[in-house]
Amino acid sequence: MPIDDVQLSKFLSLVRHHKPDVIGLVLDSQGWAGIDDPLVKANAAGTKFGREDLLRIVAESDKKRFSLSPDADRIRAAGQRHGKPHIFKVDAAVMHARGFKFCRADNGVWLTDTVPPEYLVPVTNE
Repeated sequence: MPIDDVQLSKFLSLVRHHKPDVIGLVLDSQGWAGIDDPLVKANAAGTKFGREDLLRIVAESDKKRFSLSPDADRIRAAGQRHGKPHIFKVDAAVMHARGFKFCRADNGVWLTDTVPPEYLVPVTNE
């Protein structure tokens, strides 16, 4: 029996974020699965939907729960992180003094082509 978009989005969130084993979905080390894997596994488990449904849910989701690979062959939960987060401060003043060029985007964010590692300073909670 086909399911509606809300049910499908919730089902995909459950499978991608929390319980891929519910349908036997295997994720790689970065949390990716082939785009057809959830289709085949879910359909075999009784949840019927097609590739078009999946792509529509990903494209139209206001919460942006999923990411597609650039070639649209793989899918993963958006914002999925592995390991401990690290926060760095960019020593932009020194970079600028050494000739690095910066520009300010329309949204107020400062941009540069590259930030070599020697200009990254770890931020700690001390």
